[in-house]
Amino acid sequence: MFMIAISIMVISSAFAKQDNDKASQAKAEKSVKVSSSKTVELKNFEKPTQQKSNAQLFEQNIGEVSNNLKMVAQEKKIQVSEGEKVKDVRVAASKKNEISAQTLTESEVVTSLEEVAVETEESSEETTVAIEEVEKTNKFTKLLIGSDYKNLGQLRSSLVKNRNEIRKLTGLSEASLDEATKAVIDEQLVSLMQERERIKTVIETNEGGFSLLGWVFKFMSGYESAPVDDTEEQALEEEVEAVLTDAAEEGTETAPVVEGSEVVENTENPETEVTTAVDQPETPAEPVEEPVAPLVQ
Repeated sequence: MFMIAISIMVISSAFAKQDNDKASQAKAEKSVKVSSSKTVELKNFEKPTQQKSNAQLFEQNIGEVSNNLKMVAQEKKIQVSEGEKVKDVRVAASKKNEISAQTLTESEVVTSLEEVAVETEESSEETTVAIEEVEKTNKFTKLLIGSDYKNLGQLRSSLVKNRNEIRKLTGLSEASLDEATKAVIDEQLVSLMQERERIKTVIETNEGGFSLLGWVFKFMSGYESAPVDDTEEQALEEEVEAVLTDAAEEGTETAPVVEGSEVVENTENPETEVTTAVDQPETPAEPVEEPVAPLVQ
């Protein structure tokens, strides 16, 4: 009996380990899928149409980012002024984040959100003008003197400002904020990354091509047509993806399986597992002895 008990324990342990390995593998695969989908989302900016140019779309989308940040900052400010729970939040340490590791009060978080909102609004104006000027240069002008190198240089400066804004929001998103505030910040991160792709596309589309005197005007403007640093771009994407992936995983944590339950495959969504109770065998009712009437003599 002792050996049988030991064997059962070993087998149970092996099955438990196998289940844990499968769960870990499934979680890793899910994380890869989330990261991959986020990468596509971050690069998928709204394309221009005959009705709306790149400049108009950029101005509209960045305007929404600025307004949303102002709105959430105002809501937090009202909470603080009304004496609601004010807690210290820890801003994540990162060498690349503009916000260094420090402890901020919610009032200071409000200030940081307002600062980023103002920065995006101010940079939006000059970037919108630069995109418009670059794209309205006609083919004959490009053939003769090249592209608008002055405004292409402005767009490269806008990429630097955009990166700083993204990293400030990344630092705030990684802080222990309430879920509603974090969700708003994460949405603005996606928008800023998408508009970054728009700026890069405008630069790459317009800085090349043959021109007769383009090299002269490029030299006079001091413009350098160096490619965008892919290493820095990848690092920035990974920072944002890490924040968004963590948020997605926190929102999709599966409940632990309790004893007396089993995992049933969901045919409508194969990636989702549903835990249902296992039907327990019915215990037969004990027979009830009926009283026997006494015999009448």
